[in-house]
Amino acid sequence: MTQTDVEFVKTGRRRRAAPRTCVGVMFFTAIVLTLGWVRDASACTAAPAWLVVHHAELVRRSSRIALARFEKARPLPIDSDRNARYETLFATVEVLKGQVDRRFSLTFFGAHPDNFRDEEGADFKGHTDRRVWEVGLTRQTNGADCLMHPWFEIGATYLIFLDEPYHWRSFERIDRADDRWLQAVRALVAADASHRSRARVERHDSATSTSGGHGQLSQPAERQGDQRDECEGGEDPDDQRAVHRLRHVSWPS
Repeated sequence: MTQTDVEFVKTGRRRRAAPRTCVGVMFFTAIVLTLGWVRDASACTAAPAWLVVHHAELVRRSSRIALARFEKARPLPIDSDRNARYETLFATVEVLKGQVDRRFSLTFFGAHPDNFRDEEGADFKGHTDRRVWEVGLTRQTNGADCLMHPWFEIGATYLIFLDEPYHWRSFERIDRADDRWLQAVRALVAADASHRSRARVERHDSATSTSGGHGQLSQPAERQGDQRDECEGGEDPDDQRAVHRLRHVSWPS
C-alpha cells in the first residue's frame, strides 16, 4: 500500500492525479463512488493549537474521559457532502471524568481498516519513553485535513477523551495498570476537581461576606481580585503539582 493509499484510507480523500489510461479513470471513479469524496481541504501544514495544547489544558477542557476497550468499527453511509465516515464502538472500563455510558461510540471521517493492529510498543513502555513528554510522541496524529482519524485494535484498551476537538493524545493505548499517562490524567482530573470545588467555596464565601452579614467583614478588594485570578486559571498550587509530576518523573535507565 502506497503512502497515498494510506492517506486515503485514513482521511477518505486521495490526491487527484491525471489518469494515464481510460482504465485508470474508471478505477478511480469506482473508488470515489464506493468510498465517497470527502471535503475539499488544503493540506494541514501545521497542527492547530487544539491538537497539541498542554496535557493540563486538555484535561481541563474535556468534560468526559474514560478508559475503554475497543470492540469494533463499522462504516457509515456517506453523508450529504460525500464524506466517508466510520463509527468506533467501545466498552467502558473506568470513567475518569464526567458521565460516560457503559458502551459508547465515536464517529470519524475516512475509513477504518479491518483487523487493524497497533505497532509493537504502541503504549511507549507504559508512557515512560522520554519522547512522550519531551517531544510530544503519540500513537496517532492528525490527517491532512487537520482532523483526527484514529484507528484501534480490537480488544485493546485506550484512554479516550470523548469531546471534540480531539487532541493527539485523545486516543492513547494503555497496556498496564501503572501507565504514566493514565496516572498523570488521574492526577490532573483530581487537581481540576479540587480547584473547581475550592473556587465554588470561595465564591460562596465572598458573596456571603459582601452581602452585609452580621459580624462579617468583606475582604479587601485587592485580596478578592487575587482569589479571582487564581480561580480563573491562574497559578493553582494543586494544578502546578500535578503538572510537575508529569514533567519530573523518574525515568527508567
